[in-house]
Amino acid sequence: MASHIVDQQNLEERLRETLAQLPQRCAGTVSAIPMELVRCCAATGTAVFAVQAETWMGNPGGTLHGGMCAVLLDTALGVLVNCLPAGPQRDDVTVELRLAYLRPVPLGGTLHLHAQVIKSGSTLLYASGSICLPGEAETPLTTADAVYFSGGARKGEGRA
Repeated sequence: MASHIVDQQNLEERLRETLAQLPQRCAGTVSAIPMELVRCCAATGTAVFAVQAETWMGNPGGTLHGGMCAVLLDTALGVLVNCLPAGPQRDDVTVELRLAYLRPVPLGGTLHLHAQVIKSGSTLLYASGSICLPGEAETPLTTADAVYFSGGARKGEGRA
């Protein structure tokens, strides 16, 4: 395992702590979405989160609103990106987020958000993810590719 990546136990602890802090740290929509860690793997830079697709997240067609798909995937990817590198946690910000809406995402049940860090550079981190039904990771409903900027700022220090 590379020394720049946290170990398994630390990743699990960081992810759970970050998820617990989301309602206090984020305003609006993100604070209203309880997200749980299902599993993670520090060696592969992956995590799976669970959320409930509630009716308020829907569109007039009765499925998950496309904007909510973006919020869910950006949040899941951002949480992983902020927790994976060793050293003090950072407040990385989204630079780019691209989504592909492959199938309608149903409301009223549990969704799994799959997240993976693809590449981590000195200032940019690349990640990909998907929204799937539990047990159906091979059939994504929505996929995302994202780029995050770290700029080296540590959590709580802000940016110039």
